[in-house]
Amino acid sequence: MQVLQQHVDQCMRHVDFVKQKMLSQLACTLTEWHCNSFTDLTDEMELWDWNVANKDFWSRLAKSLHSQRVSVTWAEKMNQKLAPVLVPEKMS
Repeated sequence: MQVLQQHVDQCMRHVDFVKQKMLSQLACTLTEWHCNSFTDLTDEMELWDWNVANKDFWSRLAKSLHSQRVSVTWAEKMNQKLAPVLVPEKMS
């Protein structure tokens, strides 16, 4: 679990193509799962089986965090880092 978290931290450290790609993929994942934040996505994973939740990196990470009952502190920190960059569409 720590390796995945470190991977995300490393990818998000610099403003470059990797960070842009990670953010783009996260935005798509949030839209697909109808979530407004990574914390919401992690909470959503309670409802889904692993075989459904392993579609992409972000959903696998959220499912792993939820399955291992890892403190949501990391997810909340992730939300704070992403808030200025990600603006999910409003749901009606």
